[in-house]
Amino acid sequence: MQKKTLLIIIAVLLTIAIALVTYLNHLGAFASVEVTEKEAGPFQLVYKEHTGAYHKIGPVFGEVIKAVKPITGQPLQIMGIYYDDPSSVPEEKLRSAAALALS
Repeated sequence: MQKKTLLIIIAVLLTIAIALVTYLNHLGAFASVEVTEKEAGPFQLVYKEHTGAYHKIGPVFGEVIKAVKPITGQPLQIMGIYYDDPSSVPEEKLRSAAALALS
């Protein structure tokens, strides 16, 4: 009976591990990043400024998307603009903007 229980535990753990790796792959965790520089535009930007920790800008993006999406009805190009170096500026004074580029 103990051998059967051990096999079930191993199968469950293996299934969880496979599901986790598959999910991380779907999110792009194993994809390589290619940085390129190119000229693009002109764009019209709709943005909302944010002051504070960069990792707390998510809800600001939600506000901008909620305001613009019904008007345009088209896919949105989302971008963040980060003005300050977080290693030299206190977290509460970091300046950024949640922006949408309209073509």
